[in-house]
Amino acid sequence: MNLFQVRAFFRKRRVEGQLSAALKRELDGFPGFWRGALEEGQRRKIQLLRKLAGSRGLPEIESGTIIGQTRLGAWVLRCCKRHREGRLDPWLERELERIPGWTWKPSRAEQTERKLDLLERFLEDRSYEDLVHHPMLHGVNLHSFVLHLRKSYNKGRMSDELIRACERLPDWSWHPLEDRRRLRRSSAHRRSDDQDDDPPGGRAG
Repeated sequence: MNLFQVRAFFRKRRVEGQLSAALKRELDGFPGFWRGALEEGQRRKIQLLRKLAGSRGLPEIESGTIIGQTRLGAWVLRCCKRHREGRLDPWLERELERIPGWTWKPSRAEQTERKLDLLERFLEDRSYEDLVHHPMLHGVNLHSFVLHLRKSYNKGRMSDELIRACERLPDWSWHPLEDRRRLRRSSAHRRSDDQDDDPPGGRAG
């Protein structure tokens, strides 16, 4: 086992709260022991957040926010999720809370992500039509949420990432009424074609 693996092992135990205080003090005595490649990457992201915050405070970070090559939005969502679950490194929690305007409250992106998860669960054994009569799941009105998504899409106010997330849902449609009309027209044309193929005097028996 090399030093990187040893450090990763103890980092994992520290995050899970399975490291004794005495052992942690011993390891703290080794300069840079806890600072691996992962932590360096996290510190770079914190620096990016500080630059965004400036003196006016941090703006809301969308899930699809990318700065340079850094997927900052996705990282912020993961940090907030781990914070709620009690699994975020204490040092990282402290650094984030020092950023002007930082909040642990769920952002719009987090709320949307949760609603998409609930909608996907709903659709495991039901359909979009069922939302009209059974719109609520865990306190979320999924019917209103679906209508909001389609309205935002039609107005061009939706990120590419959210569009892709919606289109991964089972049987998703941006224009369900148009799709149903198109399906009815297609069915009518097929029936008409079948009748045209019948021999004079009706079908052969």
